[in-house]
Amino acid sequence: MESKIISLLNHDYTKNVGKHYLMYGNLRSTLVRYSQQTIYLDIKVSDKWTKSPEETALQIATSWRSFYEVLDQADCYVVSFGLMTSPERSTIIQGKF
Repeated sequence: MESKIISLLNHDYTKNVGKHYLMYGNLRSTLVRYSQQTIYLDIKVSDKWTKSPEETALQIATSWRSFYEVLDQADCYVVSFGLMTSPERSTIIQGKF
């Protein structure tokens, strides 16, 4: 998928869905790439976020997959998960839908 399309998807998702996670949970997600039926996301959370990284990765990846028809064929996700206060430190989480 082209970077221009990914940029548009990120903008649209944030405007329609992501803003709620940002306002109420202080969570930001960004689509990094989509290839070979795998969604690649970057997720940053604040200390206020209470769910586990694994639970969060599945929830947000499912949200992205449900929101866009172009992503509904995805069967896997790879998430870089970290705290907003420590963006250089992240955990990679992989899973299947």
